Amino acid sequence: MFSIPSRHGDLMSPYPLKHIPTSLMAMVFVLGLVPTGLSLVGLCVVGFRRAVRPLVILTVVAAAVYVPWALDQPEWGMKPKYLLFLISPFCVFAIYGFKAIAARVPGSVATLVLTLWAAMIMTTALYLAWFSVA
Repeated sequence: MFSIPSRHGDLMSPYPLKHIPTSLMAMVFVLGLVPTGLSLVGLCVVGFRRAVRPLVILTVVAAAVYVPWALDQPEWGMKPKYLLFLISPFCVFAIYGFKAIAARVPGSVATLVLTLWAAMIMTTALYLAWFSVA
């Protein structure tokens, strides 16, 4: 996963397969839904407030351009680096989302969300370490 040996049409396979446990990849994907969900909640909560309007516009325009392009790509063409400029809006909206959830739910739920977020960070770090040595 994430390393397609035949990408770019090179038959020499300069990109070896990475033997990473599927369970670790699944954990990263599932736990990655936590900040993504928080970011979506945050985007809905802030709406089109003046303070975050540029971030909302950037996110909407990027999604309008990126999604159709991404749907047309072969699997090796999907690269997260094309979305790096959205890290700032993503983090801002995730923080707004967490604030909104923490204000409306019991403290134990907010603690669970933070725990899952921390678990996502740790499993992602483990995945990256494994990927670098696999």
